[in-house]
Amino acid sequence: MSSATVTSLPRPPKPDLAPEAAAAPEPGKRLPKPLPSKGKPPAETNAEPVLRRAAATASVQMPFQVPAEVRRQFKAYAAERDMTNSELFLRIWEEYRANHS
Repeated sequence: MSSATVTSLPRPPKPDLAPEAAAAPEPGKRLPKPLPSKGKPPAETNAEPVLRRAAATASVQMPFQVPAEVRRQFKAYAAERDMTNSELFLRIWEEYRANHS
């Protein structure tokens, strides 16, 4: 067996701290508050509300639940007639309103 000598390397010197950071506060006194780092908040404006009604001609989603089999049949029915799901729904809705008003 050989005995290896382990020598440690000298540590680099620590950087000097800034005088104001290194100075301890006087007994009974508090440290000054740190300066804000985020900057000033934006000026208040009269912004429109985030929620607003969609235009009458705009398309919007109608999230509701239907059985998986009904969804499959609905999509197949629309595809067989070369219609989108939205077109089929609107046609069904217009017919329903015409017959049930």
